[in-house]
Amino acid sequence: ADALMHLLPHALEGADHDSMSFLGIAATLGGFSVLMVGEIFGGHDHDHSEGGIAAFGIANLLVEMLHNFVDGITLGVTWASGTAGGISATIAIACHELPQ
Repeated sequence: ADALMHLLPHALEGADHDSMSFLGIAATLGGFSVLMVGEIFGGHDHDHSEGGIAAFGIANLLVEMLHNFVDGITLGVTWASGTAGGISATIAIACHELPQ
């Protein structure tokens, strides 16, 4: 999240107001939708039953799918822009993924 907040202004340089507004609304709705997955699929109970674990698993799966999708888009765009950028992004993403 920290990297996103630092990179977002650079990504939006030269963008018009409507594009920035749409991105802000989409990011906010995306964040709320991730929070709602647990509520929809598992409810908000504190009995620590299997339902809570299943809801966490579904939320984790969705977040990991989104994370990998963004990594793929990043790699594709940077390799399309040039070899140096592609190599840099590949190394950065590999270093980011190693601890996981």
